[in-house]
Amino acid sequence: MVTQRLRSNRRGSASPFGVSLLAIGMGGWLAACGPPQKTDTASSGESSASRPSPAAEILQRSPPSITCSIHWSDGDLAHSARLLRALGGQRLTATATLADRNPPRFYVGELPLRFDSTVIVNSAETVNPSVEVTVVHDFGAWRNLFLYLDATAASLGIPNGAQAVEAQSGRVLAEARLIRKLEKSAQGDYRFPIEECHYDANGVVVFKSISQFPYGTSMKVAETEAIGHKVRDYFYLYPTR
Repeated sequence: MVTQRLRSNRRGSASPFGVSLLAIGMGGWLAACGPPQKTDTASSGESSASRPSPAAEILQRSPPSITCSIHWSDGDLAHSARLLRALGGQRLTATATLADRNPPRFYVGELPLRFDSTVIVNSAETVNPSVEVTVVHDFGAWRNLFLYLDATAASLGIPNGAQAVEAQSGRVLAEARLIRKLEKSAQGDYRFPIEECHYDANGVVVFKSISQFPYGTSMKVAETEAIGHKVRDYFYLYPTR
């Protein structure tokens, strides 16, 4: 359950957008690496010289590095900011509290979750004038910046991606991108699949997954293809209208 209180957004934004938070809208856009096996050299005839060294065994047991194709650039952020400015409209900030008494097993973080969400409303957009476009979720310790890279995404309020940025240092903690449009799940509902990657202090990818967000709820309901160690769920919420 999410409760929220709206107020005019008169605060300056430190985000690259020059604006703040969460997107809503949709409209017609629906469409083993285990340890090496030991062998008995007496029976196999293998000499000790042919065995892997201890260092090689350690390398064999080490998990492969996690690769990620998401790298939002300053140019992407600037392009998104231009599209959002073109929408016009008023910016409002909602202080919301997410109180989930039965969070899913994959969730890592504290609850209830309190955050400020800034949206663009009363847009000059003529196709979907009532759509609210979320541009930032501010959780205090970090904020999620939502990127809109084409006019369709901006007018419908469905972001192409997001960056989680640490408030104190400005370090990028995680990134996400919309990898496909709506698709029907095995449960019968329609979901947006979102790829997300999390980074350590050195920018190394430490966690990666495909997250599922049902249309209209904006709350993650499943994770698949998860690999690595997750410190926190930075993208438990993602605008899906």
